[in-house]
Amino acid sequence: MCLLILLVCLGVSTVSAQTDALVLEIESIDLHETVVSMPTEIVEINGKLFRRPVTPLNEVAWLFTSAMPDTGENIVMFGHDFTVFDRLDEVKYGDVAVLYANGVQYKYLITSISIMPDTNISNKERERVGRMLGPQGKEVLTLVTCSGSDRLVVIGDRIYEVP
Repeated sequence: MCLLILLVCLGVSTVSAQTDALVLEIESIDLHETVVSMPTEIVEINGKLFRRPVTPLNEVAWLFTSAMPDTGENIVMFGHDFTVFDRLDEVKYGDVAVLYANGVQYKYLITSISIMPDTNISNKERERVGRMLGPQGKEVLTLVTCSGSDRLVVIGDRIYEVP
């Protein structure tokens, strides 16, 4: 949770969009889930109020500070490992994740699978995670879930198909 608060504190730009038309599919792990906008709660930290993202229990959630498909930036989604992302650890390099947004299909080739510590991490590691979840300068899909006491981060690069 502390990593997500870091993103909000960094002021990563928010993209306004409705996510009720988003669907995430990863055929290799039989994943087919509707994506919801990540709910938030207000928390006070050191006398300042912050919006803290809260991952829904049984849904894939789009991080409100990240991009949407076809905007050329990082699309970040979270889900719990014991529900919707229960098989995310089975994804392999070269697998394809597909997002459907407003009737359009967007494909992402899995190019990075990382385990990131979630607690007791250094400022340097916290900055690395912030960079991984923030803008990338290209369109990628970043999926995040728990992996024991750590986080599993799966990243796919956009596949641009010639019509």
